[in-house]
Amino acid sequence: MVTSVVLLSLGNRCGAQSLDELQQQYSDEYGVYTKYYQHLDFYFDKNELKVKLDVENEKVLLDPAFATAFSTESVHHSYFSTLNYLEAATLIPTDKGFKPVKSVNTKVKSSRDDYVFYDDSKETEVSYNNLQKGNRTSIKYGLTFRDVYMTPKVLLQSYLPIVHMKLEISLPKGLSLNEYLMGLDTSIYKRTEVETRNGKLITWEARNVPKLKFYSDAPRVSNYINQLALTVDQYKNPKNGASTYYMGKPGLLAKYLSGYIKDINRQPDAGLTAKVHELTANENSEADKARVIFKWVQDNVRYVAFEDSLGGFVPREAALVYSRKFGDCKDMSSLLKAMCEAAGLQTSFVWIGTRKLPYAVSKTPMPGAFNHMIAAVKINGKWVFLDATDNTIPFGAIPYSIQGKEAFLVNQAGDYEIVKMPVAGADNAILKDSSVVKIENGVLSGQAYLDIKGYRAWSLNAILKYKSEADIEKTFQHYTRRGNNKYDQTAFQYKFDNNDQRAVHITTTFTLKDYIRSLDNQYFVNLHLNKLLQDGKVESDKRKVPISLDYNQSLNYVVSLVIPEGYVVSHLPENINQHFEHIGSMVVTYIQEKDKVQMNCSLKLEALEIKADQFEQYNKMITTLQKAYKESVAITKK
Repeated sequence: MVTSVVLLSLGNRCGAQSLDELQQQYSDEYGVYTKYYQHLDFYFDKNELKVKLDVENEKVLLDPAFATAFSTESVHHSYFSTLNYLEAATLIPTDKGFKPVKSVNTKVKSSRDDYVFYDDSKETEVSYNNLQKGNRTSIKYGLTFRDVYMTPKVLLQSYLPIVHMKLEISLPKGLSLNEYLMGLDTSIYKRTEVETRNGKLITWEARNVPKLKFYSDAPRVSNYINQLALTVDQYKNPKNGASTYYMGKPGLLAKYLSGYIKDINRQPDAGLTAKVHELTANENSEADKARVIFKWVQDNVRYVAFEDSLGGFVPREAALVYSRKFGDCKDMSSLLKAMCEAAGLQTSFVWIGTRKLPYAVSKTPMPGAFNHMIAAVKINGKWVFLDATDNTIPFGAIPYSIQGKEAFLVNQAGDYEIVKMPVAGADNAILKDSSVVKIENGVLSGQAYLDIKGYRAWSLNAILKYKSEADIEKTFQHYTRRGNNKYDQTAFQYKFDNNDQRAVHITTTFTLKDYIRSLDNQYFVNLHLNKLLQDGKVESDKRKVPISLDYNQSLNYVVSLVIPEGYVVSHLPENINQHFEHIGSMVVTYIQEKDKVQMNCSLKLEALEIKADQFEQYNKMITTLQKAYKESVAITKK
């Protein structure tokens, strides 16, 4: 199959664009892929279905200032994918074509990405020499996959534009696939299918594929990059007509996954059971029993992400995790499940994909739909989900990383249930920020009290857990800083509630120089000391990638200005009350009470993801905020 890829590339080079043509077409780019070829070959070896991937990529350097970015390239492999060969070279243009300069420097190192849930990922890195404008890098490699159920997704887009993208899939007779094409713009890819002597050949092809755009406020790239996820559907034996079903339905996936857990925790452990009895001795309800077990695992078992061969997919025995007090997400789920069962509770293993992944198991039933495992316990007929890898979240709350995702509950027998994870409302992540300020010698000074609850507080707990006291105030200044860059914090205190909710309370005293504007006998004070999202407008005509938010949240800023003696309020800005469809709402009010003017700004954000067709409403909200932030209270000397 390697030969077919090489022949394809040689045939295509005859009509290759010149350097001048490429520079003209891609004038804003520092490089471009001239070839982006992949070939998946499904075949039988001793009656066992296998799959291998051959890749040939070639890119040209258009701007020599970016030669360093071209100097190395990596190939990822692991226990589940064996690297068969790797060839890399710099191609130097000559009058007769290209002169290859082979890369001889390679090194293998550990690789960590979103999919370490599965295995001990490694990467082999190659280095290129003689890089200058017009030179090309060429890499060819082959991988064989140990488990056809874990056929990888194929990326159809890259960080550089692609002149010619081609994916070929060779199938033996009788074999069919499930193909899931995903991404922001998949209309550019053309699919063809032809019969061959041994089966059929499926081709996905596109020309002038745009580069992937990156944004700091976007979801993880895997959510919007153009890609093709594949699973084997079935094999119908041409000789006898018998069918073997692989993937394509949740029930088949559940049967496959149950094979990894069917032998886990078969024998009870005396030490673990005794600990459960000790923890639950004074608890009567199912919820209270589950709560104390969850809290104990959070406090006593350290999360360590380690994935080695099948250990990256199979939970370890609960007794082992209990004895050594550390484990990864699967291990902690195994321990939670065993402990809850020892307390007489109904439980389940739960496979789930975090919001880093775009897949839903009901639509794309495949192992690649998951990168996380948690546990579930049934209380009063309803499932309560337990994720002890987050050691700050209270019992019953859903980590924001899996809100809105589909949970796949599977037992040892292969029975399954799909449950959509709830999305917490804005009142589950609250920030209340109240300031009282006054004018002294032309300087604004005051005191602020912050009350932080829910997901915001739990996130702070997680951030501060391993920080020194000296670093804690610096971390909190993300919340306490206000006004301008001359904010001076003269006093600072904080405390956490001791209950499970762990709300955070902060008190800070501050001064703000050069903040107040004065003219003749008037002061102009902008009471919006916190200007959230003031630079958040989206170029909706250019951007197609969604905006991602961690969680729905409610923000309330109250600023009370003490009116100086001998002054009166001469201007109050107009109040605002607006709702923005599918995004949230904002309310700004000004009131005068005796010797104070109070501004109250409440903002609710009620979207985990803002899609391109919602950018108009989002920009409308930002424009309204920006207008409000420009308004000032005027006070005039009597």
